[in-house]
Amino acid sequence: MSKAKKMATSSAALPQSARSDRRRWRPRARWIVLAVLLTALLLGGWLWLRDSSLAQVEKVNVTGATGETRRSVERAITIAAREMTTLHFDDAALLAALKPYPIVKSIEVRTHPPHKIDVIVHQYTPVATVVLGGRDVPVAADGTVLDGSAASGVPPLPTNRAPVRGAIRERVVLEEIRVLAGATAAQRATVERVQYGPHGVELKFRGDAPMAYFGDGARARDQWVALRRVRADPASAGATYIDLRIPERPAAGGFGEGVGVSTDGTDAAAVDGTDGTDASSVDGSGDTTDQTGIGDGEAIQ
Repeated sequence: MSKAKKMATSSAALPQSARSDRRRWRPRARWIVLAVLLTALLLGGWLWLRDSSLAQVEKVNVTGATGETRRSVERAITIAAREMTTLHFDDAALLAALKPYPIVKSIEVRTHPPHKIDVIVHQYTPVATVVLGGRDVPVAADGTVLDGSAASGVPPLPTNRAPVRGAIRERVVLEEIRVLAGATAAQRATVERVQYGPHGVELKFRGDAPMAYFGDGARARDQWVALRRVRADPASAGATYIDLRIPERPAAGGFGEGVGVSTDGTDAAAVDGTDGTDASSVDGSGDTTDQTGIGDGEAIQ
């Protein structure tokens, strides 16, 4: 039998359905190959385009940076951003460029291809200062030390410990910071001295304003609201301290001749003139002789 006859016989031996499937598969295979090649081409083109000069960052708009480090922060952002493209922007690299500026808490980046980006800077708010290396260095509400920046209108804090990894870790100082963080900027500006005494965090204000006792400051925001309300009440006139440890039951005390506040915040004289009982202790009874409850039972709004 000739070779041609054998092939014919072999083909004829295949079922009709098998021959039909083979014919259908050949164009499909070609399309699959073309699709794979096209995908590879597009992917390669994208990888080239995203890092090419066609998408290079040229215009950088920075908002949110304030204070003495504003220009330095904006310059660092601009220099780092112009090394990137709008199609392949590296936020982590930008944050690394801002590491020398701990005042920067976080950033938001919005790209506008082909050449523009917007960077929104979120900064820490200084609430106090600590002395480090003979310098007054601001600290944020979470204890982060904002080295390299400056702050005005915030009180100094006494501390004997150096920060750990750029943050205050001392419990007492953190409670003092928490109290100050609950205040408005205007309220913080009136604080002359912060100390820790028998009543927890104690604040001395400028002028003849009475001292304020905050305890551990766990409810600092409510306590500052209560302080404002007590000061506005005529019944608190002449008080030497205001106890805010229970903000729903603030109390003004230290009335009467000879009653004052010592340098450590404790009562300088016995408040009832007999056994030296400290009327600043809040027990809810409201029956101490020189302590006036302000708005007992009134909820803080």
